[in-house]
This record gives sequence, C-alpha cells and structure tokens, in this order.
Amino acid sequence: MRVVALIAAAGRSGRMGSPKALLPFGHDVDADSFVVVIADVCRAASCDVVVSVPDGDDGDRVRAVVGDVITITNPTPSLGLSGSILAALDVDADIDALLLWPVDAPFADVALVRSLVAALDDDDIDAAVPLTPAGRGHPVLWRASTFAALRAHADNGGPRRVLDEVRVHEVIVDDDRLAMNLNTPADWQRAFAR
Repeated sequence: MRVVALIAAAGRSGRMGSPKALLPFGHDVDADSFVVVIADVCRAASCDVVVSVPDGDDGDRVRAVVGDVITITNPTPSLGLSGSILAALDVDADIDALLLWPVDAPFADVALVRSLVAALDDDDIDAAVPLTPAGRGHPVLWRASTFAALRAHADNGGPRRVLDEVRVHEVIVDDDRLAMNLNTPADWQRAFAR
C-alpha cells in the first residue's frame, strides 16, 4: 500500500503564541520539534511520501528542520485543514492512502501508524482511527476511495463529515493524549507533565 503522510501545520498558532510545528517535543531543551518527531515516525512506519503543510510564514523554518520532507503551502487557506488535504492529494496521484496527522497532535508512534495501515488490508474499511479512553484521536488514515468525498466536502464539513459517512476501523490505544490538540501553552504543559 502506497501511503502519503500529511503533517498538517498550516494553522496560525495564535493561542499558542509560537508555531506549533516548531514546538519542542517535551521539556528537554534539545528535544526535536513536533514536525520532526512526526516526520520521523512517518518515515519509520514506511510511509512512501511525507508532506508538511506549514503556515506560509513558517515554511522556511519548517523546511530547515524536516530534511527530505516535501514542504508545500496551502493554496486555499480559507478551507483550513481541507485546503491542506487537497494540496497533499495533489502531490502524488498514485497513492492508496493518506495519513492525516495534525501537527498539534504529535503523540502517535510507529506501531500505531502500522496498525492503521494494516487495518486497511480489509477492503471493507475506508478509514482507520485511533480510539483512546478520551475518544477518537489522531492520526487518521484515509483509503483512496474516500478522496472524492474529502474533495467534495472540503468547504462543507471537511474530514469530520466524511468520517461520519464512511466505514471506519478504530484501533484501540491507551494514550488519551492522541485525542488532544495542543492549542495553548497550558495544553502543552499538561501533555508533557507525565
């Protein structure tokens, strides 16, 4: 299965006060940034292509830290996350699945990504998501059969609407941080307080 991983990082990070993609993954001053940690997991899980879509103002800084990741801008920022999805789908026309990974939810590991990919071995499954004690989390793996719906609903409910309309496999995980979005400094502190 050919998988493109999308690290969605085009939000303005206004509540966080600094670019989420470049936040340190933990309290260590030498910790890798969120975008680097996510890209490393995607590569280790054998994603074929890794694409980062940072905020336009942060593109050069993100590009400088992620190495061989394809870094593009969201050509339709008015669509928010859906604009990043559309941009990533246009990077490689020959893919079987899209791993959608918001940069502010950096806690998945290689084993989880591989479990999501394995779930799509069942042809009756359209998408695979982690299910935590706190609810569904990130990242989400979309089969190519959902791409037309992701495009059609880009300005009308986006991926959440599509997830409600397709056959979803839930991969059970214990880490409720997978259901968190780190939007504020307090969120970051809480997530790394463990």
